[in-house]
Amino acid sequence: MMVKSHWSMLSQLALVCALTLSFFALRAAYEVSPIHAASGTAVGTSLTDYPRVIRLAHSNNSSLPNGTLIASADTNNGQAFPVYTSINGGSSWNYLSTVSPADASAGNCCVALFEVPQQTGSLSAGTLLLAGTIGTGLSIGIWYSTDQGNSWNFLSYVATGGQGSGKGLWEPDLAIDNNGNLICYFSDERHQGDGYNQLLGHVISTDGGQTWGSEVYDVAVNDNNTRPGMASVVKLPDGSYIMAYEVCGNPGCSVHVRTSSDGDNWGNASNLGSIPQASDGSYFTSTTGLVWSPGGGPNGELILVGKYLSNSPNGGSGSTLLTTTDFSGTGTWYKMTAPFNVNIPNSGDHCANYSSSLLPSSDGSSLLELAGQLTADNNCQIVAGSANAGVLPYNDPFSSGTDAGWVTYGGNWSVSNGVYSDTSYSGQGDKAVVGSTAWSNYTLSGDVQLTANDDDAGFIVRVTDPSTGIDALSGYVVGISSGGFYLGRESNGSWTTLGSGTIPGGVSTYTWYHLNIGVQGCTLSIAASAAGSSDQGTLNYTDNGCSSTTGQIGIRTHSGTASWRNISVTAQ
Repeated sequence: MMVKSHWSMLSQLALVCALTLSFFALRAAYEVSPIHAASGTAVGTSLTDYPRVIRLAHSNNSSLPNGTLIASADTNNGQAFPVYTSINGGSSWNYLSTVSPADASAGNCCVALFEVPQQTGSLSAGTLLLAGTIGTGLSIGIWYSTDQGNSWNFLSYVATGGQGSGKGLWEPDLAIDNNGNLICYFSDERHQGDGYNQLLGHVISTDGGQTWGSEVYDVAVNDNNTRPGMASVVKLPDGSYIMAYEVCGNPGCSVHVRTSSDGDNWGNASNLGSIPQASDGSYFTSTTGLVWSPGGGPNGELILVGKYLSNSPNGGSGSTLLTTTDFSGTGTWYKMTAPFNVNIPNSGDHCANYSSSLLPSSDGSSLLELAGQLTADNNCQIVAGSANAGVLPYNDPFSSGTDAGWVTYGGNWSVSNGVYSDTSYSGQGDKAVVGSTAWSNYTLSGDVQLTANDDDAGFIVRVTDPSTGIDALSGYVVGISSGGFYLGRESNGSWTTLGSGTIPGGVSTYTWYHLNIGVQGCTLSIAASAAGSSDQGTLNYTDNGCSSTTGQIGIRTHSGTASWRNISVTAQ
């Protein structure tokens, strides 16, 4: 939604109640909450929601060189926009400066950060811009910094004339269009008299943000109900643009996308665009963020985040992102595990995973996420964490001491000295998964050790629809037990044994065994040995009944306890 929770919402109460009831009825029918050990690192203090992060690429400041991360967010008192920096990829953060609007006694909201990539008007490449809502939706202001965020000056008002909560101006997002002009997109409630409960529009500046042109409607429906908002705009390598946004006023505030050839013209404003959906029909609702990453495909990929993953058979809210290499946004989207899990309460809140921010590494191999997270004492804080960006090759030696990027279902998981362990002894098929459901033909390598006499454990490949339960996934299991190694297929509650083999020297507890598992089409190739030994057992199996040739990877126990290390995945 568009309005800060600590501001008056009386004018929107009926709408919010209706949306909340319908949305949570839908979500409750599907939500199964996974466990996730990695929880992110706190960014500053008193930061609450709308986190934003950028990486400097045009800096001339030796103390804040290219590669430095700059972040900001709303605060719990709504009086200022503090700015933080990180020089280690988001592992730790330091306070840098504060933007304090002179007329913000009623509160600020919805910060945006942008590094100008080229000369536009009077602004040179490397200038930082910070935009935000001022005074409970009364206006949107913009500030600039020529010293990489150390100091800030007011530039202009992008839009004015808001009338406060329920009739305000919200959630700016900045870009440079294909004409080299500065453009600001925002959510606008000023036109309710014309039947637009809320619309998405933009204004253009030809002089570097000193003055702004007339508003253009980008997504707007005058039915007194539909509320498009929270634009997140990305310029793609071919020069086109794609926008992600939520559309409230319909159950669940579903996330939509649409495209533009130049950043200015988005087609018929009454066209709500398309809903990004995974193959299982799941999609995001309520708040969104979109980025382009150079990894994941020959032209890179899009990565999408939303507060809730709806219509998902086995949950995934707060631990799932969606990706695609189809830049129209209308093709298939795939699930990938988020860098860390955000625990979202069953009741609505304005913190957990609310308008999260994503930032791929320069080569697209890893992904940083900033998100709101509720603390143990029910306060909101912004946390940051990074992990593999759902791309191959993948390698996790667990040297960070966390299971960043892994999502666990059941079990008692921990990381120590480069070893990932489950010590629950639950007998419920504890599992942990990582990666993307877009992964197709690949080879997984890793070591597994049984730590209970009656256990069997190993790896899972081509994983989709994981959940808590002994056979609760679709995919293949390659495990070891006292009799050697085995291959089986799980299909959401059913088990089929497909093959088995011996490991030279047998299998003992507290001994490491190395498994090499290749998946190519419907054929699986397995090699198993004691770690460090060249003597191995092998199995090649073609599953004529295979129904999926893509999926994540993971680890799994059956009934006891086990440990894993040195897990890697390479494309075939």
